[in-house]
Amino acid sequence: MARLNISGKQFSRLTVIEPCEKIGNRTAWKCLCICGVYTFVTTDRLVSNKTTSCGCRKKQTGAENGRNNKKHGKTHTGVWNSWSSMKFRCTNKAPRYQTWSGMLCKEWEEFENFYRDMGDRPDGASIDRIDVTKGYYKENCRWATSRQQQNNKTNTRYLNVNNIKVSLMDYAGILGLKKTEAQYFFTVLKKIQHVDDEVSLWIG
Repeated sequence: MARLNISGKQFSRLTVIEPCEKIGNRTAWKCLCICGVYTFVTTDRLVSNKTTSCGCRKKQTGAENGRNNKKHGKTHTGVWNSWSSMKFRCTNKAPRYQTWSGMLCKEWEEFENFYRDMGDRPDGASIDRIDVTKGYYKENCRWATSRQQQNNKTNTRYLNVNNIKVSLMDYAGILGLKKTEAQYFFTVLKKIQHVDDEVSLWIG
């Protein structure tokens, strides 16, 4: 079988120059990094994007994080990680980008502005949009528990219990019902509502 020839191809910061001696039992290539340093990388690490530079990218990222940490002291903390994940989700590099395109307000592209508005992330919480049809901005975001987020989805089902709006899953927990039992319970209530005006549901 002919060996794959990737000479001249570019992988992130690396341009493949020529094949070289194997590394272990794997085919390897001499590559030129954009910073001007030569490095030797196996085929699998190039094509899988596991190696993207001679090591300068990691150093650069570390230096940037160090500068950021001196500025605000929050790099890799809970609030920083939430902001970073939110920002990545709304970039064209993320899976399902079209779902999140344009959802991040311009001001929150800078961490300092996000932190000013949201403060530190409470334990067990994550960033949540109050109105899930709208984007990430101060008036529409809060720190919320996983249960609060589960109750804040577009397909969340609600019950009217003594004129109090309660999510189906919360009420199921009160009754000691399993999820499948709760869903069946909701289906039955919907059918009852059609024939009894005194039974009412909120359906979100």
